[in-house]
Parts: sequence; structure tokens; C-alpha cells
Amino acid sequence: MTSLVGRDAELAGSVRSLLGGRGVVIAGAAGVGKTALAGAIVDLLPRRPGTIWIRATEASRQIPFGALGPLLPAQMSTLHPALVPEFAAARLRERGGGRHHPVLVVDDAQLLDDPSAATILALVVGDRVPVLATVRSGVPVSDAVTTLWKDDLLDRLDLGPLNRAGTRMLLEQRLGGEVASATVELLWGASLGNALYLSELLRFGTETGRLREEAGVWWWRGGADVPPRLGELLQRRLEDLSSAARDALDVLALGAPLPYETLAALVSPEVILELDGSAVVSSDEREGTVLLRFAHPLLHSLAERRLTPARRRTLAAKLRTAPAEHVDVVRRATWEDAAGDDPNVDLLLAAADSVMLSDPRTAARFARRALPHDPSPRAAIALSAALAEAGDAGPARETLAVAQQRIRSDREWLLTGLEEVSLSLWSDRSPDGALAGLARMRAAGRPGLEDELDTVQALVTLFNAQTAQALRLAETVLDRDPGPNALIRALTVRVGALTLTERSADVLDTIGRLAAALSTTPVAATRSGLAYALIAWARLFHGQGFALPAMVGVSGRWPTAPTHPTPVEPPAAWPLLVGVRHQLAGDWPAAGVALREAFVQQIRGEGLFRSEAAGCLIVVLSEAGHCEEASRLLAESPPDDVALVPGLRLWAEAATAGARRPNPAAGALAIRAAEQAVAAHAIPTALWYLADAARFGPAGPAAQALEQVPGDWRSPLSLARAAGIRARAGGRAIALAEAAEQHAALGLLAHAAELAELAGSRTSAARRDMTGSSAAIRAASVLQRVHARLGQSTGALTGLTQREVEIARLAAAGMSDRSIAESLVVSVRTMQSHLGSVYRKLGIDSRKALADALPTGSSTTPR
Repeated sequence: MTSLVGRDAELAGSVRSLLGGRGVVIAGAAGVGKTALAGAIVDLLPRRPGTIWIRATEASRQIPFGALGPLLPAQMSTLHPALVPEFAAARLRERGGGRHHPVLVVDDAQLLDDPSAATILALVVGDRVPVLATVRSGVPVSDAVTTLWKDDLLDRLDLGPLNRAGTRMLLEQRLGGEVASATVELLWGASLGNALYLSELLRFGTETGRLREEAGVWWWRGGADVPPRLGELLQRRLEDLSSAARDALDVLALGAPLPYETLAALVSPEVILELDGSAVVSSDEREGTVLLRFAHPLLHSLAERRLTPARRRTLAAKLRTAPAEHVDVVRRATWEDAAGDDPNVDLLLAAADSVMLSDPRTAARFARRALPHDPSPRAAIALSAALAEAGDAGPARETLAVAQQRIRSDREWLLTGLEEVSLSLWSDRSPDGALAGLARMRAAGRPGLEDELDTVQALVTLFNAQTAQALRLAETVLDRDPGPNALIRALTVRVGALTLTERSADVLDTIGRLAAALSTTPVAATRSGLAYALIAWARLFHGQGFALPAMVGVSGRWPTAPTHPTPVEPPAAWPLLVGVRHQLAGDWPAAGVALREAFVQQIRGEGLFRSEAAGCLIVVLSEAGHCEEASRLLAESPPDDVALVPGLRLWAEAATAGARRPNPAAGALAIRAAEQAVAAHAIPTALWYLADAARFGPAGPAAQALEQVPGDWRSPLSLARAAGIRARAGGRAIALAEAAEQHAALGLLAHAAELAELAGSRTSAARRDMTGSSAAIRAASVLQRVHARLGQSTGALTGLTQREVEIARLAAAGMSDRSIAESLVVSVRTMQSHLGSVYRKLGIDSRKALADALPTGSSTTPR
């Protein structure tokens, strides 16, 4: 039952109710999966002869006892209505072999005719027949059916829609692979977790090519249109409304949710009341404002589809003059865009900036609408930025030429020039081109712009992997007490540069200053997005507990503003940092999934962290044993000249060469990467590279290079990496065990396991003295902790979903299908479906082959 993912708790609770001698009424909205859950419950019950399904329909509702056909004689004229319950009970006992009643499943019990409902109530009360019923919530139900849960005769389970996690599970099960977080968010938002709607969207997406696989991850490309089959079902709701109410829906389609006052300016109160009482529109009150919205996003999409261009323009013109105090800028800009006369340029440009990161195509539409009506270069600059963010670099440059023709002041000249520098850096991937553009701007000799130009040069230098030089430039400007815009840019550069250093206290202090400046100075979305991205990087690498930022929009290329410290990650966290976090731990499968997604996000448009996503993915793929894919990615999309982290290209080359270790050449490449990081004063990065150099090739050269690393670095992370490098080079078991403990304490789990295994091999290869025994005990303890925390995620499991990983481990450990299903509280059928998917992905056909495919220790029960 593929639609049952995310229903484990409901499934287990219902089974317990039935086994305990009670029944269950499953209530929920249409499409949430009530019938599928009922079927899975029956599958999990002990074998009962003669389970009976009764399906009530609108047709059976018109006939007395119409739904009870399976329990009644063919000729009802021979049976008095008063004797129907007794006859039905006897038929149930007969089906049960005289020992017990079978389970009576009643699907869509809200459609039971009154005599049928009364009979089922009598069976429960008088004969204790176990009943499993489904009921659609929000519709009239027979008193007899209501009595089943109202009088506590049966348990009631209110089945809600799938949450984000359940949506992901359903999509991954149907598609047989990982699904991009942005796609999960899009489809969850479009379906609101309704399993029927989600299934139809999935079917529609695969049939039309909107849902396709890229870099091993499934992505939805394009808008979430209403699938035709689902549109036919939803259209009936609209047809039940009066003509006036359907006209009012056209107004709501242009801007839902709308405040009551805005809608009332165009629609009569009586029509609003009709809409509010229908199944199409809902209302709620927030801070004294009553908002009306469509009851489901797909209803909104369906209503929008009905609007003709002429009607859209007419209604938009009316909405522009309606009260709109509580309507957000994007919806108001939509009216400006659709209306035919001169638009409000300021409103359009404000809306374009607000959606620049989440929806650059819409931002471009707003800016393009403003362009003919704006004599300044602002609209052209906004359009150029939106086109560049959407990946259209050529049209972006053409539009920037329009901006240059409209310059009227030094400030407009500066903004136009800086957009040109941005295009050179991010779209052309050319730091040298960006610096040349800055040089031309300096040569123009316009006064009062020194701080702005210096901070932009610092930013270009930072993303040319010249950490120390960028930091010096930014701090020089900060010493001059710059204006608010230059201040924010200088602090952004300082956060990024300090992230790669040992100065944790300084970077955290700078984060505070930058956050305060952003809260008081309005800046363009791309500038604030970059600031928040670097803040997130800094917090991850400097150990400050906080939730990873969520991603913005359907592309997911940018992060949202940081959240308050919390141990729980928000849904759809920014994949790039999710991947890096897993990479630090050494959880290669989880890191690979997130970094594949991040890579696809960053290669589109102005991917600020394209090099970081590519470099980290190449390293992770190499570590996981996917050498061909890593080498292909290195050849086709290597880290380029725009990079925050120095030495990325050499590190990626070292990882691919070191996949079949030991390899002295791989170690030498990693040492060269470390030398580049040292030259940029990125000492922690240099130590990371040297730690890999000691793993890829002989550890001696890495230890020698370590002694040349300057500075008084004392962070726990740097000290642990240094201890690991020296221990590998020295080969003493006790030093290896101690380094393993340091790595494990910091969450560097894969490296900790390697060091512990080396310590164990040293003690087993030599005579066990007291020191060797101590090392062996400590190494074994580290391995046990690592296996417990990491769950032995290994390269062999890359490509499997989390549920598939769990089932693979249990099956490899020898558990039966039913035991695994009971352990995970899923049906046997669902478990077997997952296991079949595991076999297909790993190219095997038996449990023995599965056990052989998983490395030693990976078949242990997952945490």
C-alpha cells in the first residue's frame, strides 16, 4: 500500500484497537488515504477467515439495506426488516467458522442508508462484531454511525494529511529514489499532504516530464498545474456555486488570501457568505483582519486557469482601487502587472526584489512591466539582476545596456556599474573580469565612492579564494566608519573570511554586528541573501548551535535568514549545508544525497557556491566508492575560479586519485591544496586537506607539511586533525586510539573509525603489552560509539532512501519479512516493496547477496 507511508503510528494504534476487542472509525477528508489505511490494517491482523468489505455508495444509499448485500439473502422479501441484524450476525458467525466474527470493514460509512447504519450499530452493541469503518469528515453522517464513536463503542481515529516527512516518503517510494527537498516542498504545498492529490500530481509530473531525475535526484520543473483527472473532480465544487459566487472566485483568484474589506469592495456581502459556507473558500482572522482564501491551493490554481486575459485586466484594475492596507506587496504588484494603464513603478520594483531569490522569473516579469515607465535605471538593473539569477546572462547584459543609457546621478552610475561587476563575477565566473570592471570605475574618478568600491573589491577577492587579502580590505574600510551600505558589505566579507580562520570569537562578534546592520538598513535581496548564507557557513564551522537555515523558493539555491538556536532542523533545510554537515561526520550516503541536490541548485543561474557544491560532492562520491561518477563530475563541472574556499580543485583531484588508496600522488595533491589554503591564511581548511593527505597516501609527508603550517591554532577541531595526522605518521597504537577519541568527540565519525581501526590493527599485529591492550580497548570503544551514532551508513547504501536503508540492514541480519514489518510497524506488502527496490538499486536478488553487499557491521539494527 504505497500511499500508507507516514502512517505508521495510525496503523499500529488501529491494529491494537482491533486486537483488543474494539473497532475503529477512521475519519478524514476526501483523499487522505482512509481506505488504503483500512486495507493495510486488515493485512496486519492475524489470519481471520471471511473478512467482509462493505462499500457504501450514493446509489446504495437510495435502497434500504442497500450496502449490506454481502450479509443478506438474495431475496430480501423473505426477511422481515426487524430480523436483519440477527440474520447478518448469523452470516458473520458462519463466515468465521463459528469461533469468532470476521472483521467487518465499512468503507464510506457516511453514505450508509439509515437501516444499514442501524444494523451495523446493532451488530457492534449486541454481537460485539469488530468493525473497521471509514467516514468522510465534514459531511452529514447517520446518527447510528455517529453513535459508534460518540458512545465509545469504537475508537475514533482522525486521519490528517501527510506532513512533509510523510510526503517525502510517499514520493520516494513511488519514484524509487531520493527526491529534492525543493520538490518535496513544492508538492507538499500544492497538495497540502492529501494523498490522493499528491498521487495525481506525481502521475501528472511523470507523464508530462515535469518530474524528472537529475544527478540522481528527482526534481519538479515548472509550475504545479492542476492534473486533468483531478481538475475534473475539483471542478464539481465550483459548479455547485451560484453564478455570482463563481464571479467572485475570479476576484479571489487574483490575490488570495484577500482581506474581507478588499473583497467586499467588489463583491456583495451575500456572495461572500455563500463562498464562506462552501467547500471552496475558507476564512480566518489574524490580528483583527479577516482573510478569505481558497480551501485548497489546487482550487486556487483551477480558478486562476478560468480567467481570460480580458477579465484578468478588468478585475485587476478594480482591485488596484480597493482597500489594500493588509495586502502584501507581491499580490498588489500582480494587479499592477495585469492592469492596463500606467503602473506603480515603486511597487513593482519592491515586489521584484522581494521575490528575487525565491522566484526570479516573477521578479523579471514585474521589472519588465516597470521598465517602459521608469526613466531611471532602477527597473533595468532589477530586470538584469532577475535575468541573471534565472540563468539568462545574455539578456541580462542587454538589459544592463539600457540601464547605462538612463543614468542621471553618481548613485545610479554606481549601481549600474556594480551590477556589471556582479555579472562578470557570478554569471561569467570571472573574478579577473570583475576586478577589471572595478578598475574602470575607479579610473572614472567619481568622488565619494571609495568605500563602496573597496568593499566590492573585497567581496570579489573573497570569492577568488584570497581569504587574507579580502579580510584586510574589509577591515580597512571598517576602520574608516563607512556608510550603511558599505558597512554591510564589509561585515559580510569579514564574516566569510573569518569563517575560514581560527578566530571563532571574532567571527561570532561580526555576525552580531552584521545582523544588527541588516535589521536597520534595507538592502537588495541578493545582498542580504549572501550575508545570511555566509552567516550560516560561519555558524556551522564555528560550532554555534542553531538550526540549519531553510532554503528559499523552488530552486533552493539560497538560504533563509538564520533562525534562533534550536536542536531541531527546520523542514527543507538548505541542502548545501546539510551535505557539508554530513560530510564532516563522514556519513557519505547522506552527504551524497544532499550535495547532489545542492550541486544541481548551484549550477543554475548565479550559483554563488557552485565550486563548493561541486568540490564537496566530488570528494564525497570518491569516499563512497563512486569513482567513475566523481571523475566524470571533476572533468565536466570542476570547482572554478569563483570559490570561497581555497584549494578546492586540488582537493577534489586528490580525492578522486585517493579513492584507491594508498596513492602517493593523491597525498601530494592534497598537500598542494593545503599549501594554497595556508597562503590564504585558511588554516582549518589546510588542516582538513592535510588530514586527507595522510589518509590518501603515506602519512609522513603530510606530517612534515603540518609542521610548516603557521600560526598558534588551538581550536579543538584543528588540534584533533593534527593529532590524527601525527598518529598516522607515527603508527603507535595508543596515539591512534587517542586521536580516534578526539575525532569522535567532535563528530568526525568516519575519520574516528579509521583511526580506531588502525589502532586495533597495530595492537593485533604486535605483542600485546599494557599500552597495546589499553589502545585496543579504547579503539574498540570508539568503534562501538561510531557505529551507534553513524548507523554504519556506508558507500554500499548510497542511493537508498532512509526506510530502504533500515529494511536492508534488518534483512541482511536475517530477520523475516513479517518480523521486519512488525518492527517498523508497516504492512508486509509495504516492507516487501521496499526490499524489492533495494534489490533493484543494488543489482542483487537475494538476502545472501544483500548481506555480502553490506560491509561488516552495517547489518546491525539501526539507531
